Amino acid sequence: MMPKLSAEEEPPLLSGEGNSTANEDLPRENGTCTIPHSVPAGSWLDWRWQMRNRIRSPSRLASWLGWCRVPEDMEQAIARFPMAITPYYASLIERADASDPIFAMAVPQAAELHDPPYLRDDPLAEDHFMPVPNLVHRYPDRALLLVTSTCATYCRHCTRKRIAGQRESTLSAKGLQRALEYLKQHPEIHDVIVSGGDPLTLPTNVLEQVLRALREIPSLDIIRIGSRVPVTMPMRTVISWTRERRTAVKVSTQRSSLPKRAPATE
Repeated sequence: MMPKLSAEEEPPLLSGEGNSTANEDLPRENGTCTIPHSVPAGSWLDWRWQMRNRIRSPSRLASWLGWCRVPEDMEQAIARFPMAITPYYASLIERADASDPIFAMAVPQAAELHDPPYLRDDPLAEDHFMPVPNLVHRYPDRALLLVTSTCATYCRHCTRKRIAGQRESTLSAKGLQRALEYLKQHPEIHDVIVSGGDPLTLPTNVLEQVLRALREIPSLDIIRIGSRVPVTMPMRTVISWTRERRTAVKVSTQRSSLPKRAPATE
């Protein structure tokens, strides 16, 4: 069974809007958002606060960007594909249009509403290579374990839009056990990528349990965590997940072109 969570490690609230800080009073310098005066530094640097206060609605996005309202086609894109942007990542937006790399990465675009005939909901055919739920085994020596459907920020180019954010949830203990049994039965698998969603949105003790269970499989040599949290929510730090050295644990991330004023990502 998954461990009972302490109050400190409870998963963040996912509704966001009820706990969000009003951003109408954001100080702006040359059109660039900075930390709101109403947010204590301790809160801004708390990854749980960042998760609770993600920008999720058209009205909140408009308020953050200083717009009266978002365009209708953008609102339709938000309704079709979930939007979530951490306040930290949104603060890096310098221009409120697609010429800004952070805006283009995080803010829904009208083009998402147009599906060319060759586009598939599952472009990598992951469901076809899923012998048990939430475990993709495409290549002989490696597998992909999907532990959550939640991300700190949903990227507009995501190849798992059919999953990510549609219903924010975590892999159950039963689901994890089925995946572990499959891995034990296939010793040719030496490399497991823990993905989702984003694994670093999980409470620390839950993620540690997943990693501990994977380390107990003798045939695994490498465990990789696929995450954009180091870029979109760097307040979420990694402290002790690589202490046990028998199985290497690595964090792989994808970094966009960021403004020079993004020291927290260094």
